[in-house]
Formats: sequence, C-alpha cells, structure tokens
Amino acid sequence: MKRLKFLLIAATAIMPVMAADIYVHPERGRKGGTKEQPFKYLADALAKAVPGDVIHLAGGTYNGKGNSGHWVINTDNLTILGGYDDQFTVRDPFKYAAVLEFNNGSDNKTTRPAGPEFKAIENAGRKPLAGIVIDGLWIDGGNRNKYREDPTNPSMKLDSSPGDFLLHIKVAKGSKAVVRNCTFMNPGKSAALMVQGEGGSNFECANNVFVNGVYHHMIVGRLGAKNDARMKASIHHNSFLFAWHVSANGEGVVVYPFTEIDFHNNIFAFGESTAIVNDRYEELMDNRGNKTKGVNTTVKIDNNLFFMWKRGLYGWVETGQSGTRRTTQPDDLWEASIDESSGNGNAIADPGFDYDRSWIELFASRSDVADGEVTMDSVNQWRRILGLPLQGTNNPNRQGYAMRYPREAALAFRSSKVADRGASTQTM
Repeated sequence: MKRLKFLLIAATAIMPVMAADIYVHPERGRKGGTKEQPFKYLADALAKAVPGDVIHLAGGTYNGKGNSGHWVINTDNLTILGGYDDQFTVRDPFKYAAVLEFNNGSDNKTTRPAGPEFKAIENAGRKPLAGIVIDGLWIDGGNRNKYREDPTNPSMKLDSSPGDFLLHIKVAKGSKAVVRNCTFMNPGKSAALMVQGEGGSNFECANNVFVNGVYHHMIVGRLGAKNDARMKASIHHNSFLFAWHVSANGEGVVVYPFTEIDFHNNIFAFGESTAIVNDRYEELMDNRGNKTKGVNTTVKIDNNLFFMWKRGLYGWVETGQSGTRRTTQPDDLWEASIDESSGNGNAIADPGFDYDRSWIELFASRSDVADGEVTMDSVNQWRRILGLPLQGTNNPNRQGYAMRYPREAALAFRSSKVADRGASTQTM
C-alpha cells in the first residue's frame, strides 16, 4: 500500500501542469480570477499565472496596481488576450478596448516608476522569456507625457516626457514572441515596442497600429553577438503612422544585426526620416581574433505601402563604406542590401485614412515650402487631397510637434483604402 501511494505521488509530480484561464475585469473584478469572479488588476493575474496560462482581459481601462501604470511579466509561455465584453462571451479588441495607461489624475498619489510600461524581459531564472503572446491590447503613453498648453502649438515637452518603451520583450532561443491586434499610441521619447531575441528565437508582429513614434516606432534585433545565429522576425499587416524627428531619427522600424526579418503587407506613412532602417554592421571575431564587419542581407521587403517619408523608404550600410545609403523609390529596393529574392510589390500611395480633423490640420501646417511662396511640395499636394488650404510659409517653431493623437480616432487606422495593406479590424 505504501509503495502504491509512493508511485501515485511520483506520477503526480511529473505530470504536466494544465494550462488555466485567468479572467480580469477593471470594473467588476475583485479576487478569484474566474470568469464569474475575475481579478480587478492585471498585476494579480500576472502574479498567479504559471507557464501555459491564458489571461483574458475585459474591455476597460487598466492603470496598473496602485495606479502605477506599470506591469511586469516574468512567466514563460504566457498568453494575454484583450478585448472581451462584460461577461467574457464575445471578444472584439477593437470594440471592447482593453486600454493600459498611466493614471495622471490629481488623485493619483503613486509615482510612475522608471522603465517600460509593460516589461516582459525575463523569467524567474533571470533568463529571456521562453515564449509570450500579447494580443489585443491598447497601450497609450499619452498620460505619462507632458505637453505644452498652447492650443496652437500643442507640442510634446521633450525635456519632461519619459524616454521609455511602451512594451519591452526579450525572447529566449527556441521560443517565439507574438504581438498582434494591438494599438500603440503616443509613446514619448522612445520606440513604442522593443523586441530582442537570442539567436534561434522568433518574433511575429501582425495587425498592429503604431501612432506617433518619436525616434522610432519599433526596434527589433538579436541579443548579443557571440556567434552568427540569427533571430527571425515577421512584420506583416501593420500600420505605422507619424514618426517624429528630434535631433535625429524619425524612423519606422530599426533592424539590429543578426536578425533575419521579413516585412510584408504593411503601411508606413508620414515619417521625418526613413521607414525601415538596417544601418548597423554585423561584427564578429574571426579565427585569428580579429573583428570582421558584415552587412545584414537577410531583410525582405515585399508588398508594403509607403507614403511621405522625407529621407527614404529603406536605409542600409555597405561593407567597407561609411554612412547610410537610402532609397526613395520602391523599384530601387532590389539594389539595396536586402535578400536577393525580395523587393517586390512595394508602392508609394496615400493609404486614404480618415484622420482626426483638428489634429491633422496642425500636422499638415508643417510644410517645407519657401517663405511667402506656395510651392506644390509633397505636403501641399496632400493638403489639397484633404481639402485643406495650401501652406505658403515656413514653420520654424515646429508647430504641432508630436502632439497627442486622440485614442478614439485611432480605430480609423484599420481602414485603409488599399486592399490587403496595413492593419484591419479582423483579428489575426
């Protein structure tokens, strides 16, 4: 009998833990984590979760525990699904928006901690996460930023807005990170999304909207450079809008070395520099201990739509040469440092979004025309399409610099007039 009892205990110990569903509701939640009695705070669900669990978020606003505007994932193989109705019977992340943001109200006595709003960079063993899925969240950094009060010049205050990512992910070798059906807005002085992976890791970014990137919208790249093992990434069916230049940059997606990455069916619109940038050399040590430099030619760019990027569509480096090369025409991508089979089906065209009128009037006031003249530059051509008056003067004060885009207007960026390009309201 004792032997049988021992065998039962041993068998139980080696049985895999069954994945569980954990539910969170910001209004009627309290304790428990079940569909009937959900948690109120996402932080409580993250603390309870074990590898393989799925966290379901009802629509509503999440300010973090104690209104901190801060969340941490340190559990491997976790899935977070946002966008459920009140009873968790219907999921539509674009109708029932699960919004993560800092509470900047006067009644909030909690100081916002430094670092990314949402950090998923290591497990309990202090290693990169062995898998993560983040699906259907709205992450808005506008409340944490500082803006000038002048209604004619509602610029972001660069001296007081934070420079942290909205979401930072590190993924382990042999594992995959997925970010899909999300909306990233108003990140402040940094990219909205930073994803780093060990050699042999994977990343998929699909059906997301990025609005108001400063410096960059997103950075993707491999961790470390001890060998030439590559991180693989697929960036598809996303919409990247309004990338702002400070002292430099104003870019869409930055690719780090040793990263095999495939861009397809995305929309890149309105940037002060370059839509896709691959301008960092791959450095390794040869057999003699000498550093060698190479160029990342494992970038694929196909079937993307570009519109109004001041410095170009793609920037890259050439071996043995200094400086970044840029191409401004889709047909010239084939001669850039990308995968030799790539560069197909890209185009320059207006995606035809329904923009917030008051915001876009401020944005479109920033023209490069000469003082006192009306020149049909690209900005004025676009103003004419929108039915706005033509701009005839320079604007040295950078009016409307990175002003906050209204969240309620961002859903329009899932309704491009160009088929099968950019994000949509159909979940992936």
